[in-house]
Amino acid sequence: MRMHIYAAGIIATALVLSACGSSNDDSDSNSPATVAVPNTSANGTQVAASEPAILKPGDKTGISLGSTRGTATLESIQTNIPCGAGENFYQALEFTVTLDPGTSFMTAASLELTEILPDGSQATSKSNISINGCLSEDEPVLDTIRHGSTQRGWIVAKTKQDGGSLYFHTDSQNNMDSIIEF
Repeated sequence: MRMHIYAAGIIATALVLSACGSSNDDSDSNSPATVAVPNTSANGTQVAASEPAILKPGDKTGISLGSTRGTATLESIQTNIPCGAGENFYQALEFTVTLDPGTSFMTAASLELTEILPDGSQATSKSNISINGCLSEDEPVLDTIRHGSTQRGWIVAKTKQDGGSLYFHTDSQNNMDSIIEF
């Protein structure tokens, strides 16, 4: 009788322990749990979970905006250029944009630059502006780019800070977007 009680106790203990540990998870119990939570934009669409890459002069990133495909290379940055009046600052960014053959044309305004504010949030309006008096004659403004062509030119960004970062939106799905520091 004593043997049956002892065996029943062992079986009951094994059942309790297996019930507590049965999560159908074969991972090590000491490793931290990872929960995948999709990032969403203000309108509820899912965005990429990874952090955008830092784009520096000489770096290239992809363009995938609707049916437009290609690349954008950041050539140079001029900070705090004299332009306009008021409490704003102006940054000039030079790009070489190459569009793949057979894709749609695009305007420079499609390459959105949004200032990242000191609290880490993005400004509510894009920073790209169309001011012709900010650049010298040897600094052409980036304009409409036709499919299958390459264009080199400048985009001026109006910012609230004299130094910081711009979010460079080049992808409808936010997979290739990047950050440009100025």
